[in-house]
Amino acid sequence: MSYRLAAYRELPRTGLPDIFDGWADYTRYVRVLEKAGAIRDASFLWWVMRPSMKYPTLELRVADSCTRLSDAIGIAALYRCLVRLLVREPALNQGLTGASRAIVAENLWRAQRNGSRANLIEEADESTASVADRLAMVLAHVAEDADALGCGPALDALRGIVSVGTNADRQIAIVDAAQSQGRRAREALNDTVDWLAAATIGSTA
Repeated sequence: MSYRLAAYRELPRTGLPDIFDGWADYTRYVRVLEKAGAIRDASFLWWVMRPSMKYPTLELRVADSCTRLSDAIGIAALYRCLVRLLVREPALNQGLTGASRAIVAENLWRAQRNGSRANLIEEADESTASVADRLAMVLAHVAEDADALGCGPALDALRGIVSVGTNADRQIAIVDAAQSQGRRAREALNDTVDWLAAATIGSTA
């Protein structure tokens, strides 16, 4: 339930990154685009995830801004745990193919369209399951990493997102409620903006 991803698709070098053979392959790609004048530097790669130009890390860019601070912290905590997991188990996602990337793209679309109510595809066993079930699997997989990083309490917010819905669910509910009362579309949108401002100001970890 993310319009941000839909809007970004109008721009080049967005969405999922391509599958590169390694760091040398990636830097060659950046060098070719820079020399061709397509980009000024690697900051013009607007993928949902990209290597940072300043720090030895990967930038997570897929998520919309969270109204609830606890949600943002929870997402960041899960990302930290996933990075640590991949360092701990470097063979985990080796051997990905074009089909693997296409399946991830399908999951990205499902999440973009249906939010926490999406059913996501698992390539390994060719099954689908709810976001809640997939989240439970991921959290079990990173349990050791969450303990090591002290991220356990922060990850609880992710279960809350799934159980009560995302901020997008809340915004849609506000619009629906206003329109059911006979309020005009602009008034319904104003109600939503007012809620976003109040929720953001009042947000705590």
